[in-house]
Amino acid sequence: MQLEDMLPPEEHRPALLYTLPELHFPPTLNLIDWMLDRHIDGGRASTPALFFYPADGSARVDVTYGELQARTRAIAAGLTRLGVGQGDRVLVGIREHADAAATVIACFAIGAVAVPFSTLSRTREIGFFLEDNEPAVAVVDEKLLDQVAPLVDAAVCHWVLWGAAIGGFMPFEELSSDASGYEPATTSRDDFAIVFYTAGTTGRSKPTAHTHRGLLASGLLQNKYNFCYEDGSEPRPVVTVMGPIGHAFGWLGKVLHPLVAGGTSVLMEAIGPEPLHRALKECNLTDLEGSAPVFKRFLLDEPHDIDLKATGIQRLFSLMHDETTDRRLEEAFGLPPQNVFGMAPLGAIVTWAKPGTPFGSCGLPMPGYEFAVVPVVGDQQFLPGGLVNEVPTGEIGRLALRGPTGITYFNRAELAAEEVVRGWTILDDLFLRDEFGYLWFRGRVSGIIKTSGYSVAPVEVEEVLDGHPAVWRAAVIGIPDADRGELIKAIVQLNEGHGGSNELVAELQQLVRDSLTPYKYPRVVEFIDVLPMDPTGKIPYGELRKREEELRAGH
Repeated sequence: MQLEDMLPPEEHRPALLYTLPELHFPPTLNLIDWMLDRHIDGGRASTPALFFYPADGSARVDVTYGELQARTRAIAAGLTRLGVGQGDRVLVGIREHADAAATVIACFAIGAVAVPFSTLSRTREIGFFLEDNEPAVAVVDEKLLDQVAPLVDAAVCHWVLWGAAIGGFMPFEELSSDASGYEPATTSRDDFAIVFYTAGTTGRSKPTAHTHRGLLASGLLQNKYNFCYEDGSEPRPVVTVMGPIGHAFGWLGKVLHPLVAGGTSVLMEAIGPEPLHRALKECNLTDLEGSAPVFKRFLLDEPHDIDLKATGIQRLFSLMHDETTDRRLEEAFGLPPQNVFGMAPLGAIVTWAKPGTPFGSCGLPMPGYEFAVVPVVGDQQFLPGGLVNEVPTGEIGRLALRGPTGITYFNRAELAAEEVVRGWTILDDLFLRDEFGYLWFRGRVSGIIKTSGYSVAPVEVEEVLDGHPAVWRAAVIGIPDADRGELIKAIVQLNEGHGGSNELVAELQQLVRDSLTPYKYPRVVEFIDVLPMDPTGKIPYGELRKREEELRAGH
């Protein structure tokens, strides 16, 4: 089945806008031209495209644009020999490696649709991806061999194994052995190129499809406005992201954006303190991206001998703002972190942290996008004439947007009908827009706690708790209560050297009472050894709520 046949009806697809001159792309467009070919045609074949740090701590491996192009063409030729054609899906589950980037770009080259996924995925999840996409080929890492073994006989696709040579799988080296016969496809700018799955922090992971044009717009806008890099200018950015390329955050940040810029991306097979410290010392990084919890874990709380102010970092992107951690980052690097907002379903960073952006704000709408903060209730979001109904300045509402990217679900007609209305993408994310137009993230609709008739955004409470010296990180959820509807519960991981006690519970509760409207304080506080967290640093709130249900059922 073609991906187009899995999409929702036109009325529930986003109205895409390409108003900026730099986004006026020709009808025929393929991302490989922008990510590899044009740089090589411009004389940059010997320029490093990737710096790669193996998990075993061995020497850094440098991959030039010429080498990456050759590898990509060989993989594309191999996929073609397996019968992959335009519109066919290819699952790609390879560890952080140049081949993971090359395989996805090879799909672009032949007009196939890449579906990257994490090598931490398990049998049930991979089976879900197979059922959802009906892929022609599944390229999987040897690390996943035990997980995919129960699926091989049932799935109607070619299986390619990266790493080991095991019977029943085509070895990846055989797939990529010969570039002869490589023939790039003639793709439309609106042909689909990739499917990203949401991280599933609020429920089951959801698939969203993205076109060549949408992804290229994402790269050009991020490079120009947040990286402050004009197309073709020097020096080119050197970027790393503290998130794996099996997730949209990592893939966009350290494959798409730097390669569109002709810059260099730093890949780490095992993301952690040691390779990050090496990269900071060796790679002349200009841009460092990650979430506040990951920076805290891998850098700020980890001993190192690096003068971070002398590393040459020009831009620091810290997602999921945490006041205490971001202030520590500012002190360590000598520059304030930028708290931009983006998401897998949009395939883009959609806010602009221009100079002078207030600390902790997500910035302004990215040029090329229209934003509105609208009521949470669906039937109040549009006026009778069809215009969006914005809430007053300073009030919290859902973020609605339209621009060069938007949410395009497939196989999820019910979600599309709810979240794409009159061409606008209506996000589950809550924002406040201040009198200067700056946007402040206030949580998610699905996480709002209704207690005693009041609505409480968990992020407000979390920010206060995270500022306590004993707290490493807090997650706030609502739990059922017969009298109040829901109670506010804080699940808290403490810093080393601190222990949970009734006295600390009372102290944390009083801190929230003193900082916020008193009804927002957590009436229940649980100390936990380790808060669950996905590879990008997000807390899976759906998992916490399910855990709470199981705890209550056991009583």
